[in-house]
Amino acid sequence: MKKYLFLLLMTVSLLVVPFNVNADSKKTVLGNDYSTKNFVEALQEEEMDIPAGYSENNDQATIYLFRGNGCSFCRAYLTFMTSIAEEYGKYFKIVSFEVWNDENNWNLLNQISYLKEGDIAQGVPYIIIGEKVFGGYASEYDEEIKKAIMDLYNTDKKDRYDIFEVAEKEGLISIEELQEKYGQPADETGTAATTTTSSSGSGSNLATILWTLGFVVCGTVVVILFNNYKFNKLEEQLRKIKKSSESTTKSSKRK
Repeated sequence: MKKYLFLLLMTVSLLVVPFNVNADSKKTVLGNDYSTKNFVEALQEEEMDIPAGYSENNDQATIYLFRGNGCSFCRAYLTFMTSIAEEYGKYFKIVSFEVWNDENNWNLLNQISYLKEGDIAQGVPYIIIGEKVFGGYASEYDEEIKKAIMDLYNTDKKDRYDIFEVAEKEGLISIEELQEKYGQPADETGTAATTTTSSSGSGSNLATILWTLGFVVCGTVVVILFNNYKFNKLEEQLRKIKKSSESTTKSSKRK
């Protein structure tokens, strides 16, 4: 029995640890934390190939990407960035915000786009490279994107335009004010967004996974205990039958 429990604990440890290791990083804006992923993590979430040799450092130009997990245009943009990673990868790094499953990130997109352009974003991907904004993605943007990366990279680090630094200085218009002006923001299908998305984003997804895992483990323990109980009962019955058989044999021999 102890062996079964030990194996269960080992299984739980192996399943839970990866979730903690891959937990999202955070971007803090005006005291609020938002879940982010880097280029490699975003590719992993989309189950896309990771470019060989790509790495990130503090000298690279930062690309801010607001995206939806499973969004075809977002995947097309990530595919393009992967295709140029060998030549341009040393010049850029990506900070991505998933907005379809994270209401906080969705609200941040609306606030940042309003700060940048005086209007809320109409969809994703929403790409910010320095002062350049790409509201969506098409292959026609490829050369402009590469130029924007190089222009930002070649700018002295202390002089690089960063929309989040601007947000810290100028502040962000509240979601309530945006909703009053524009109504509920549209979701990826073009209809009014509802509150069905998780306010805690990937944290809620992780909690769901761990709850499910807990139920599975508890169920497994119950099954093992029940089977162990049944086995003990069967073993007891077999001992009784054997004992009864031995008694009958001895009685026959006396006669």
